[in-house]
Amino acid sequence: MEMKDRIIGLLTKLGFTNGEAKFYLSLLRKPGATMGELLRDCRISKSAAYRMEEKFRSLRLLHSSENEWRKNLYAVPLKRLAEIVSAKQRNLRKIELELKRLDNLFELSQSSGIEEPFQVFTDQEEISEQYTSAFSKKWDHFLCYGSTERLPDVAGNAVENAWVKTRAKQGRGADVLITEIGDYAREFLPRDEREFRRTKIAVDPKNQNFCLCIYDNDAMILENDPELGKRLISVNDPMLVRLYKNLFGSLWQTAA
Repeated sequence: MEMKDRIIGLLTKLGFTNGEAKFYLSLLRKPGATMGELLRDCRISKSAAYRMEEKFRSLRLLHSSENEWRKNLYAVPLKRLAEIVSAKQRNLRKIELELKRLDNLFELSQSSGIEEPFQVFTDQEEISEQYTSAFSKKWDHFLCYGSTERLPDVAGNAVENAWVKTRAKQGRGADVLITEIGDYAREFLPRDEREFRRTKIAVDPKNQNFCLCIYDNDAMILENDPELGKRLISVNDPMLVRLYKNLFGSLWQTAA
């Protein structure tokens, strides 16, 4: 198979029409070509060529001089096209993973008695604000399960430090069951008594990307997924929170 046919075949596999693939290849072979030259080379109508040009511009696969935007057209090299495709695939992979992850939340929400049992926050400022908003609610004790490394990691070091100081100052207690002994855990463990905290350790490599915090009828999950990044999930359904509490109670009783 000739290189030309091989390239056209690969481009069509990416979603190009046969005409678009030939138009793009002509641009590669004749950098700086005018629209008239491309029309003759590809043997297509002027309206079809202009549609392709606009499409490639929108995809950032084509550029030209600012003053002569219909002349001296250039296509991005095949290597750059491959990089654009790769980036798009990574974004699609993230969307795929997020949809799968949200599927579990959606299934749970279908059995919920309230309209929005979950809220997902990914903006750093919103995450920090949501995390600290727990102090506006009435509770005197909270439960925490997972990797406590995710607390400063997701909410931010300053926010987490202020959170602990505020909680201790107000005399609100905590039961913490940690699944990972990291830098933050080693830092706070010696301060358990003066910060009104009881800590148990149950190392579990499978449960280290998140930290679940339960405050009476509310709960938050702070998570840092290797592919999806940081986010906070607010759980607003008392029924689901009770389920988390029961699970926490079972884990707490069996932990050392």
